[in-house]
Amino acid sequence: MRNSINRPISFKFVSAFVACVVASCQLSLRAQNPSILYSNNFEAGAGSEWSIPRTGTTPIGSRRFLGVFGNETNRLLLTNLSTHTNLYISFDLFVLGDWRGYGTGGGAHRWNCGVVGAPKSLLTTSFSGEIERRQSFPGTHPNDDNYYASGAVAINSLGGLSGAASQDTTYQLSFDVPHNSDIIAFEFSGAGLTDLANEGWGIDNIVISDGAGPQISVTAPSPQQYFSSPAQILIQGDARPGTSPIQAVEVYANQTFLAMLTDAPFMFVWTNAPAGEHTIRVRAKDSSGLWRDAFVPIHINGMIGDYFPALNVSGKAVSRLDPCINYRWGDGNNVHAPILGVDNTFSIQWTGLMQPRYSEVYTLSTDTDDGTRLWVDDVLLIDQWHGQTSPNAVHSATIALQAGRLYRLRMTYFNDHCCGAWARLYWASTSQTKEIIPQSQLQPVLTPIITSLPIGYVTGPRSTVRFAVGVFGSANTSFQWTKNGVGISRATNSSLVISNVGYADAGVYSALIYDQFGNTNVTTSLSVLGINMVGAKAQLTLAGPMGAHFHVQCSSDATGVSGWKSLTNCTVSANPSVFIDSESTNALTRFYRAVPTP
Repeated sequence: MRNSINRPISFKFVSAFVACVVASCQLSLRAQNPSILYSNNFEAGAGSEWSIPRTGTTPIGSRRFLGVFGNETNRLLLTNLSTHTNLYISFDLFVLGDWRGYGTGGGAHRWNCGVVGAPKSLLTTSFSGEIERRQSFPGTHPNDDNYYASGAVAINSLGGLSGAASQDTTYQLSFDVPHNSDIIAFEFSGAGLTDLANEGWGIDNIVISDGAGPQISVTAPSPQQYFSSPAQILIQGDARPGTSPIQAVEVYANQTFLAMLTDAPFMFVWTNAPAGEHTIRVRAKDSSGLWRDAFVPIHINGMIGDYFPALNVSGKAVSRLDPCINYRWGDGNNVHAPILGVDNTFSIQWTGLMQPRYSEVYTLSTDTDDGTRLWVDDVLLIDQWHGQTSPNAVHSATIALQAGRLYRLRMTYFNDHCCGAWARLYWASTSQTKEIIPQSQLQPVLTPIITSLPIGYVTGPRSTVRFAVGVFGSANTSFQWTKNGVGISRATNSSLVISNVGYADAGVYSALIYDQFGNTNVTTSLSVLGINMVGAKAQLTLAGPMGAHFHVQCSSDATGVSGWKSLTNCTVSANPSVFIDSESTNALTRFYRAVPTP
C-alpha cells in the first residue's frame, strides 16, 4: 500500500520537476534568440516609417525594392521599441548604373549609412560599376583602394537602370548598433552621383533585431596578399558569437561559394585558385539567423603599378598591384584620380613579367590618352611621349616571343588632365586573338630583379672605383650600400663611387635592394694593392676582405703580353697584408697584380 501511494507521489514530483526544467530552457532559448523589430522586402511597398517611400522593380526578376535614389537621404524612423541594449541591422544594397568609384574630391561616387545623431557613420564608402574603375568597398572612403565590385554577392543580376546604364552590383551589409532607447532613426544616402538615368541605389530585405550579431575576422590570407596561379590558398576565419551561438562559417571567393565550415578552427584550403582579383568573403552565421561578413582582397598574378603626382614619372610614387593595363579615368575634362593619394594630373609606370602562350611574332599595341613608352627586356619598342588622343592614340610594335618564357615588361604613361584619360595594352599574333594582355599571363616583380651586377675591383691606392647595380622592379625601389655589413651613410643610390681609394676602403660591399613588396641584395668586393720600395726590393701591400685568397703575379710589362709570373698565394688575415718580392732586385721594371682565387 505504501508503494502504491509512493509511486503516484513520486510521479507527480518528477513531472513537476521536468516541467520546470523545460520552462527554464524555453526562457533561456528565448533570451538567446533576438526578436525581429522591423523587416521589409518591399513587395507590398514602403510605409510612412520611410521619409522617401519610393519603390521600384528590377528589370530582371521583377524584384521590388526601396528606390531608386540618387543624391538623396532616406531615413527610417522606428518608435516604441521594446527594451534592448543592442540593435542588429542587415539589408541588401543595390548599386545601379555606372558608378565610378572614388575620385578627386566630390568626384567620388559615395554611399553612406548611419544612425541619425550618432557621432560616426556605420559605413562611408564608394562603389564602382565599371571594370576600368576602382572603389573603396569593402573598405571605407577615402581610405581604401579596391578592385571593381569587390565584396559584391552578385553582379549584373538585376538589369541595372532602364536605358544604357544596365550594370548593377548587389552587396549584403550588416551592423551592430549599441542602443537602448525606444526610438531610433537610420539614414541612408548617396553623394557625388550625376542623375538617376545613369547612377542610383536601392535597398531590399531589411531586417532589424534586438540582439547582437556574430563577429568574424579573416586571419589568413593577409589583405592585398599576392599569389601566383595556380594558387593554393589557406583561408581561415575567427568567428565569435553575439547573442546566439555560431552555427556555421561560409567561405566565398567573389561570388563563388567555396565551403561551409561547422567546426572551429574554421579553415579551408582553396586549391587551383585561378588568376584574378579575388575578394575572400567569410560569413559567420548564428543559430538565430544573424550573420556578419569579413572581407580580404587578394591578387593572383598581375603587375606593379607605380602612380606619380607629376607628368614625368618622378617624385614619390603610390604603388599597388594592378591586374592588367586596362583603365579609363574619364572623358573630356572630367578625369578622376587614378589612385588614392594622387590627383588627376599624373603619370604611371607598370612593371611585370609577361608570359606568351605561343612562340610567334607578336604585335604589342598601346592605346593611351596621353603619352606612353613600352619596353620588353629593356628594349624600347614604342616611344610616344607626347599629348595625344583618339584617333591617334594607338601605336604598335612587333617582337618575336617564345611560349612560356618570362619577359620583363615595362610601360610608362602620363595624363595632362585634358581631353580624357585612358591606358590599355594589347597583344596579338597568328594564334593569339587581339586582347588586353590578361592577368593570367602577367606576374608582378615582388623581389627586384638584378639585371647587372656590380664589378669587383683590385685596384691601386688613390684610384677611383664605381660599383653599380641594375634593377628591374617597382619605381619605389630603394638602395642601401654596406661595407663589411655596416651601412654606409648617404649611400642610397643604385651606384656607389669611392674616390682616392686607400687601404682602409678595402672590404666586402653589398647593396640591399628593397621595395614595399620584397627585397634582395648583391655583394662585391674591393681590394687594394700598393707597391713601395724597401731598399732595393719591392714591397707589396694588399688589403681586401678578410679570408680572401689571391694569387700574386708579376710581369715585365703592364699588359702582361710577356706573360704573368706567379710569385705567391696570399690569404688576407690582416689588413693590410705585406709581401716582399725578394727577386725584384734583379728586375729593371716589374708590374704586379693580385688575382682573386676561390
